[in-house]
Amino acid sequence: FLDHAISSGEIPPAIAVLLEPADRLAEYADDPEHTAHLVDEVLPAVRRRFGVRRVAALGVSLGGVASLAAAVRRPGTIDVVVAQSGSFVTALGGRFRRGPVLGPVTRFMHWLLREQPPLPGRLALSCGTYDGLVEDTRAFVDHLATLPVDLRYAESDAGHHWHCWRDHLASDLGHALAETPR
Repeated sequence: FLDHAISSGEIPPAIAVLLEPADRLAEYADDPEHTAHLVDEVLPAVRRRFGVRRVAALGVSLGGVASLAAAVRRPGTIDVVVAQSGSFVTALGGRFRRGPVLGPVTRFMHWLLREQPPLPGRLALSCGTYDGLVEDTRAFVDHLATLPVDLRYAESDAGHHWHCWRDHLASDLGHALAETPR
């Protein structure tokens, strides 16, 4: 995908570093150890090896929360966040039966909305209209729209699945990686 998107000019040249969690539910829900691993170990190694100038963190679902959490918990280390179907939930229960596994996410979101820490300069968020997270995402986007951040938000007629994320990936990355705001 990246080779095609780069060669076709949809996105500028980029290096992708993919992390595989040992326990996605624990590590991606605003986990300080995950953030420290990414920011203190992975990113310095990538910067040394490839000389990257800007860092974009991308995640889907809980990975979107992990990307945003790393960016706001360690300001200045991540320039751009791309979150596809980000699990930006602020309450448990409800019609989607959000359970205690999302407790750390709701605490993070309450902290984020209350404290309003510095955000990365650019955010690209997307979600499917049939995704159980679309209402949470829309509410978060409404909040972000009041802040000084370069924000792109897109929806499509899709659910919480790889087809939706694939369909948004080129445009999300195009916005995220552009040299100047689009």
